[in-house]
Amino acid sequence: MVLPALLFIKDKPPSPPSVVATKPRPQYTYRQASKVIFSNKNYIWIFIHFQLVNTCSVYGGEITTFLKQYPEYDLTTQNVASMLNCVAGIAGSLALGRILDRYRCFRLSMLLQALSICGFIVATLVLLKASAPVWLVSSLIVLAGAPMSTISVSSYQFAAEVTYPVEEVFGVGIMNTANKLITFGVILLGTYLHEELIIWAVLSILGVVPALLVKEDFRRLNMKDVERSRHIEETQILDKTMDEKAELQH
Repeated sequence: MVLPALLFIKDKPPSPPSVVATKPRPQYTYRQASKVIFSNKNYIWIFIHFQLVNTCSVYGGEITTFLKQYPEYDLTTQNVASMLNCVAGIAGSLALGRILDRYRCFRLSMLLQALSICGFIVATLVLLKASAPVWLVSSLIVLAGAPMSTISVSSYQFAAEVTYPVEEVFGVGIMNTANKLITFGVILLGTYLHEELIIWAVLSILGVVPALLVKEDFRRLNMKDVERSRHIEETQILDKTMDEKAELQH
């Protein structure tokens, strides 16, 4: 899978993907970029929200381990539920991406993600304790994939907005690296305490706080030449000839 990417993917597209890409950005070192983004209160709220809520994204894989203590959930049921959880996550990510591009409702999406994830986890735990039908619990596990897998979609794009003109790779990279370490620690803690679902529910509901405090400071989408476009991509650039597009790269 790596070889085709190395052979056929070009360093940059034939034309800028958006009007924002045509604008020069200041060059930061990693240290400078870190200082700039962590002086941004909105980025800090997004960062905290992401660390709290995205930790629950491992739910689809870890739930199979949790279900082993319930004999009515055989291996096939666990695997199918986990796989469909991923499918629901893919569908949810595609849908949320379109919604965010059109309505720019980043703060609302963060809030709904945290609440819905907590709701799904608590409902799953309650139904398991109540010996609910297997199909009902499995359905909840599948549906939970939609909000859990969309956290990165909204958080990454929102972080890129509030930290512009800093390159997206700095803010997103720091968020992702920190979350891997935190998720690893939460999994170890949950395995030790045997209360993975409760820990995830608490983390997700705590994620509501930064979602309420962050402000939608759109630094790219509020640019005048972007606002004149119907979408983020500037249609005038897309309509240019190949020669005209080539000139934009210089």
